[in-house]
Amino acid sequence: MKIFNYILSARFMSVLLFIMAAAIGTATFIENEYDTITAKELVYNAKWFELVLLLLLLNFINNIKTYQLLKWKKWSVLLLHFGFIIALVGAFVSRYIGYEGVMLIQESDSSSEIYSSEPYFQIKTHNDSIQYNEEQQHNFSKVFTSYPDTKFEFPGRGY
Repeated sequence: MKIFNYILSARFMSVLLFIMAAAIGTATFIENEYDTITAKELVYNAKWFELVLLLLLLNFINNIKTYQLLKWKKWSVLLLHFGFIIALVGAFVSRYIGYEGVMLIQESDSSSEIYSSEPYFQIKTHNDSIQYNEEQQHNFSKVFTSYPDTKFEFPGRGY
């Protein structure tokens, strides 16, 4: 219980805010030095960054109760906390339900096609009678380059 109280304390929340600010600043420098994919791999899509955001969300919710922000005299601080809570919930919804993409729409036109911004590694091979297709989501980064691994059977040869 003692650790739970420390995690929800104002001191720990200030440490979390500092970690988040430092991580976002570092990610900006990584993006400038390498590329966006590397910044996503190292910071934005990392589990530790997600944990920091979740702990911040819990702290903002706890602060509303701890500091009794539901009183009329504290409405401005309450709005600030609600703003952070809405932003963090939106980030989680975007991360787990949404997807990134591009939709090209000409002026005075409509479209139902969206192009995913997620990178995929595609393998297509065929001979006169058989075709093999495989697709794996894979990020190619300048720093952490791991090569996709796939195995398939093609008549007469094993790859």
